[in-house]
Amino acid sequence: KDPVNETRHLAEALGLTDLWLPGAEGRVEEAASMQYQSRGKARGRDPKEVFGEAMLARIAAAVGSRAERLGYPPITADAAVAEEATAAEAAPAPATNFHVMWHLDWGKVEGS
Repeated sequence: KDPVNETRHLAEALGLTDLWLPGAEGRVEEAASMQYQSRGKARGRDPKEVFGEAMLARIAAAVGSRAERLGYPPITADAAVAEEATAAEAAPAPATNFHVMWHLDWGKVEGS
């Protein structure tokens, strides 16, 4: 594979050749040489430590099954926290009085 030519062809196909500026080839080569992830080789801190239990539960609820289908290990979160996060995501948004919002003007309600 040739990432530089593939990227250049993609830019041409999208009509973005004016964005292929001097130095683009070097930037593409640098980006293509980076290894973002290695399957089965976790590096860095524990996701619970990075995101916290509540956010990790929200991440698991949002993308956990898709990540597993893509071959990533299961995202594990405390079951009670995950249930609470899922319920919070599914809760309806609070009602807003759009009539009042419509008449707001720089922090003042019309007529006051």
